[in-house]
Amino acid sequence: MADNQNDQPQSYNPFADLPDYDEQKQACVSFLKEFRGAEGNFKYVDMLREVANRQRREVPIHLDDVANSMVNGHDMEDLLHNIEQNTSRYFEIISSAIDEILPAADDDAQDVQDDVYDILHRHRLQQQQTSPDNDNNGAFGAGGGLNGPDPSAGGADGSGVGNASTNNGPSPFPPALMRRYEIQVVPRIKMTSRSLRQVKATDIGCLVKIRGIVTRVSAVKPIVTIATYTCDACGYEIYQEIKSKQFLPLDQCPASQCQKNRKKGRLFMQVSNSKATLFRKM
Repeated sequence: MADNQNDQPQSYNPFADLPDYDEQKQACVSFLKEFRGAEGNFKYVDMLREVANRQRREVPIHLDDVANSMVNGHDMEDLLHNIEQNTSRYFEIISSAIDEILPAADDDAQDVQDDVYDILHRHRLQQQQTSPDNDNNGAFGAGGGLNGPDPSAGGADGSGVGNASTNNGPSPFPPALMRRYEIQVVPRIKMTSRSLRQVKATDIGCLVKIRGIVTRVSAVKPIVTIATYTCDACGYEIYQEIKSKQFLPLDQCPASQCQKNRKKGRLFMQVSNSKATLFRKM
């Protein structure tokens, strides 16, 4: 009796239904480059030019624009659905797409002066060039594409250390450290509003529209998103991307120079070189 291959038990692959995040990033790139506003201008291209010229910090992504866009070669309805159902992940995908197409500042732009990020960037590059014994990256850990291991993924504390890239080429610094913009995902106008009682655990990470009256808010506080450390033995800079309010600080230098010299360099957090976002409780 011949074996029936269809009767063989199929192994379950939990990643089989995941979208192709590299393709989704390219869909975001095409949308940002090709979408035209009501006046016929390239709406998001103009926004990114203002970001490059230091005239804008917020980049609002209107999901009504995604719903109404016609981009050849990409399923925009699928992209819209994925953004609404996995918004926290798509913040990074959209940011990566913006990093890829963000233009340089115009030559005739007014008041484009070096800020603290430019000064720190030059200092870090000089530090990398004068430390040939160290690896040519400012962060350590498993890298990979958008479909591979998440470079910002870490342990149970929600933090991680990983390689990353910024505008138009590889960089030894986490991309979020050099971004001068903040993304705002604006829900569709026809999206149904909910009360707080209707928000469930299944909505974690998704985009929801809540109706209510704000009666009390806390003071605006910073929350660390990228912690920067300096080694007291080799002077190397280490970056740790933080994904939660609580994290375990790094305490041992992973640089190749310390490993080569068999030293256990201690890491000290540099508050001025770290990056934080503002938040408040309601």
